[in-house]
This record gives sequence, C-alpha cells and structure tokens, in this order.
Amino acid sequence: MAHRHLALLAATAMVGLICGTSTPACARRAPPPPDFAQGAPVTVLHVIDGDTAWFQLADGRRLKGRFAGINAPECHKRQVRKRGFRSAGCDRDKELFGLQSARIMKRLMASGPVRLHCDRKRNGKCKTGGHGRALVRVTVDGKDVAAGMVRAGAAWPFTKYPDKNRRKLCQIEAKARRAGAGMWRFGFDRVRAAMLPKTRRWYAKHAAACAK
Repeated sequence: MAHRHLALLAATAMVGLICGTSTPACARRAPPPPDFAQGAPVTVLHVIDGDTAWFQLADGRRLKGRFAGINAPECHKRQVRKRGFRSAGCDRDKELFGLQSARIMKRLMASGPVRLHCDRKRNGKCKTGGHGRALVRVTVDGKDVAAGMVRAGAAWPFTKYPDKNRRKLCQIEAKARRAGAGMWRFGFDRVRAAMLPKTRRWYAKHAAACAK
C-alpha cells in the first residue's frame, strides 16, 4: 500500500513537471486568470478558435479568455508556438464553418484597440469556465466582439448557461439566419447535421432558450 502511495506521489510530481513546460498534454488547462481593471487595454496574442483567445495586459501578464455568451463551431486544432508559449490553432473544420469562424474572430479584433471586461464573482475575481479559462467580454472601438461574431453568422448564442446578453444575442442570430450570414448561407439543416453530438445535444434546446 505504501509503495502504491509513493508511486502515485511520484506520478503526480512528474505531471507537475510536464505541465510546467506547457507541453501539448497540459495545454488545455489555462493558468489562473490575472486580475485586471474592467475595460483594460490588451494585445491579442493568439486566436485559438471562434470563441477563445490569448490576450496580454499592458504589464505583460497573459490571460486565456473564453468569450462569454457565445459558442463557435469547432475546428480541428494543431499545436503552435506563439510569442514564446505553446497553444493550439485551427487548421481545418471539425464542424461546418469552424475554420472560417476563427478567421472572422481574428479580423474583428484586428480592426481597432481591444479592451477586456469580465463578469466578476463576489470576491472580485473573473468568472471562469471550462479548463480554467476566464469568461471575458471583449470590445473593439467600443463594439462587442461576441455580438459581431453572431452577427457574422460565425457563432451561436451559448444558451447552455445564463447570460445577461442572451436576449440581444438571440435577436442578432435570428437576423443573421434570415440574412444567410456566414454559416447560415448553407441552411439550418446542413449546419445542424454538421454539428458534433455534444453540440447537437446542447443546441436541441437552443430555440426554447432564445424564446424565453
């Protein structure tokens, strides 16, 4: 029993060493998000996909942010090295429009000064989502990037969790679908058929959540 316990401790220590080198095996877990003032100016270091990106604060600290309120089509990712750290980047579709969604995200955030916001917990820290990513709201020249992604037909309102901007984002999606923007030019049935099972399960209740 003691030998097993020691082996477990050694394995845990080894994982810690591996994760410290930011290897692909540990790349999915983001470091704890640093504190920052609402509306802090940031530099976009790297866009991972249509709803996640790396940012750098003015003092050099980095933050991996998941855009609150939206969910983008999945893309197949490969490991990349960006400005001294390892991350992942899209190289082809995993769901319809996944690669194009990431490209639209890059374009939207390249059009002007970028500022970072987040919903706060009671202790003042940013709320976090899956894999420890900070749930962020990003504006470019005062315009909400998440809303821009939905307007471009490059993301859906993420109705799985409560969000204060849901009503607005649902209305924007309805207009994007009518206009055939982005992925919607392929038609709803094709978009849905190309979804991964986990996306389809969530999206099954999407219409009802937007109706509320």
